[in-house]
Amino acid sequence: MKGKHDNFRGPAIIAFIDILGFSNLVKSNWNKEINDPVNKLLGIRNNIEKVTDNPLSSLLVQETKKKLIEGGVKVITISDSFILLFGLEKTANQIRYLDFVNGFSSILEGLKTIWQDSIEAGFTIRGAITVNEIYWDEKFNIIGPGLIEAYSIESKIAITSRIFVSSTLQKMLRKLLSNLNSDDFTKSVTKKMLKDADGQIIIHPKPLLSNIENLETKILKMASDAKNGGIQLKYISLLANIDSKNQLELSDLNTK
Repeated sequence: MKGKHDNFRGPAIIAFIDILGFSNLVKSNWNKEINDPVNKLLGIRNNIEKVTDNPLSSLLVQETKKKLIEGGVKVITISDSFILLFGLEKTANQIRYLDFVNGFSSILEGLKTIWQDSIEAGFTIRGAITVNEIYWDEKFNIIGPGLIEAYSIESKIAITSRIFVSSTLQKMLRKLLSNLNSDDFTKSVTKKMLKDADGQIIIHPKPLLSNIENLETKILKMASDAKNGGIQLKYISLLANIDSKNQLELSDLNTK
């Protein structure tokens, strides 16, 4: 299956996601059968693979569906972090825009699953998504500037509970959507993103979390259970982004 390669070297859409606070559960419940962290993480991973094998519902264009490559996200688990990978193939040294959009859609479906499952389990996430060069193989070796970039953004820039969209990914999305010249399709993509209070472009949490019953109540409980103000801020900022009415425009995406 294209996209979900066992061995790959080249450009890919890469998401690095950390489940905030999960390391404490690993340490406190490692030898307990109830609330076992291993079962929780593996359950999330299995759910990711189920939904990303058929991602087209989120960004579907009927007249071009037949032209899309088959999608599938490679998922690698490292402790309480997930790496989601979608390999992009080139034709005449160019990435086909429909393949890229399908990969972006596939990754979003995976992020949706991680975030929903994490909140249901009493946690939230922080992460970054980019497009860059990378290598991985069936032995779970993973090397490359794409991984370094995604991890660096997640750990140093994302800060609160949000999924940061790299400037490289923004630039490619803007170029491809401009070339496509379809207002409806552009809106279907841009509504998945949001300009945060600090001006950074992030994945809009509301479309990803809309299926969770009593979502805000669950997040407020996580905030009240937090041990310090810095951790509470991560949840409060998430609530603000869920309620945000800001409409992202194509012109908001970085072109530098």
